[in-house]
Amino acid sequence: RPPQCCIRDRVYTEARCSEERLKSTVARLAQPEFQPFIRFLEDRLFRARETLQNATEPATLYRAQGHANELEDILETIEVTAGHLAL
Repeated sequence: RPPQCCIRDRVYTEARCSEERLKSTVARLAQPEFQPFIRFLEDRLFRARETLQNATEPATLYRAQGHANELEDILETIEVTAGHLAL
């Protein structure tokens, strides 16, 4: 996996908005009222990982790997942003 700084840079670029705006949006996702959504994303990540363990078709593996990577990036960005806010 690429270093965290590269992931965040890619997230900011793909969002097509300022870094400050994206950080404030992600920071809101770290608030308690969004915990059900975070749990939903974590569940999707768990299911993508299960698919990776059980699938045999290359296309299914490729798709599940892509989903897992994207969900990991999103959850990691939320976690890092929340950690910076707690400091």
